[in-house]
Amino acid sequence: MAIDHRRIESLIETELRAFAAARSRSRALFEAARAHVHGGVPLHWMRQ
Repeated sequence: MAIDHRRIESLIETELRAFAAARSRSRALFEAARAHVHGGVPLHWMRQ
C-alpha cells in the first residue's frame, strides 16, 4: 500500500489548526512577551 502524502499533509494541517485554536491565549501571551525579551526567548542561550 502506497503512502498518500497529500492525505498526510492534510492531516498535519488539520492538527496544527486544532492545536493553535486550543492554545490561542498561549500564542497571544507569547506574541506580547516577544517585545520584552531579547531575540524572542527568555534566555539568550536559547537562540544559540
